[in-house]
Amino acid sequence: MSILTERGLDAENYLFMPVHPWQWEHVIAAAFERQLADSTIVRLGHGSDVYHAQQSIRSWANQSNQEKAYLKMALNITNTSTRRMLAKHTVLNAPLVSRWLLSLTENDAVAKELGLVFLAEFAGITYQYEKLPEDLQPQAYGNLGVVWRQSVHRFLKEGEDAIPLSSVTYVDGQQPFIEPWVQKYGIQAWTRQLLDVAITPLIHMLYAHGLAMESHAQNIVLLHKDGLPARLALKDFHDGLRFSKAQLPQPEACPDLNLEPAAHRAINRHSYMQTDDLDAVKDFLHSAFFFVCLGDIGIFLHERYGFAESEFWQMVADVIKQYQQEHPEHGANFEKYDLFSDTIRIEQLARRRLWKDMEVDPKHVSNPLSHYRFSQGGRA
Repeated sequence: MSILTERGLDAENYLFMPVHPWQWEHVIAAAFERQLADSTIVRLGHGSDVYHAQQSIRSWANQSNQEKAYLKMALNITNTSTRRMLAKHTVLNAPLVSRWLLSLTENDAVAKELGLVFLAEFAGITYQYEKLPEDLQPQAYGNLGVVWRQSVHRFLKEGEDAIPLSSVTYVDGQQPFIEPWVQKYGIQAWTRQLLDVAITPLIHMLYAHGLAMESHAQNIVLLHKDGLPARLALKDFHDGLRFSKAQLPQPEACPDLNLEPAAHRAINRHSYMQTDDLDAVKDFLHSAFFFVCLGDIGIFLHERYGFAESEFWQMVADVIKQYQQEHPEHGANFEKYDLFSDTIRIEQLARRRLWKDMEVDPKHVSNPLSHYRFSQGGRA
C-alpha cells in the first residue's frame, strides 16, 4: 500500500498478485515491460511470510502459517510433460469448479462417510491478455496468473497426518518411506486399505456424479493415522476434470464454465473439460489414476516387497466391484464408464516432453483391469 501511495497511485485500482520469483525475472520483466513502465503493473517487493515449493514446483505452501492458502503461480517452464503456465480460462474456472464440487457432495452421504476432502481453489487472478498488442499476446499468454488453494492442514482430524500419495513409492536412502507401516500392518492388509481409501472416492465421483478427476499421485493427498490410510484430499480442479454435461445426474448444477479459446486449443487440443465422448471421460480417470498412479504403486510393491502385480490388480478390481455391489443405484453408469474395458486411451507423457502437445495423440493400450472383469469379487 505504502509503495503505491508514495508513487501517487490509488491502491483501489489494483489487485495484489503474488508472482513466482523465477517467472518475474525471466518472463514478466520482459513481456510486460510497457505495463511496468506506465504503472499498469507495479512491483511491490517481497512479503513477510515464508513459502516452500511443493512437489509441483509452481505451487507453494506457507511455512509461516500452515493453515494459510497454498499459492499456484504461472511458471513458463516445461516440467514433466507440459508447460506450467496458467491459462486465463482455467484461472477463471478454478473457483467455479470448486464450488460445484462442494455443492454436489454437500448432501452426498457416501462422500461424507468417506470423509472426502476437496482442497478448494477459492480465488484466482489472471491478466486480460486480449488487451495487449496482438504481437505480444502469444509471448504473454498464461504467464501472469495465480490461484489460491485451501491448505490440507485446515482439514486434518486429531491423529491424522497428510502426505502426497506419491510418497508411497518414495525411497529414503535404502528404505522405502512406507517400510514402518508395512512392517506394522502387513503388506496385504496395508495395500488393501490403501486401495480402498484411494479408489473408492474417485470412482464414486465418476459413477454417482459423472465426473472424472485427473488424479495422479501428486494431486492426491493421503490422510493417514499412524501410517494406516484413512481418507483422501483431492486438489487441482481448474483444468483437472472431465465430464459430459448431457450425462450428468444434475446438469442444472453445472456452472457456465469459461471455454478454452481457439488459440489454446491450437496449442493443446487435448486440454478440455467438457465432451460427449464417454470413453474420453472414463479414460481421463484411467490414464491419470489407474495407469500412472496405481501402475507405479503396483510395480513398486512388486519390486520392493515381492507383492505380485496380478494380486495387486485383483485387489484393485475387488474394490471397484465391492463399490458396484454396494451401490446398484448407479448401475447404468457402470456400463457407461466401463473401467474394465479391453483397452484404454492414455497420454504419451514421454513423447510430450519431446514434441508439442498438439503433435502427440493419446494411445490405445491394453487395460490391466480387463483381465478381472469376471474374476471373483462381484459384478463388473
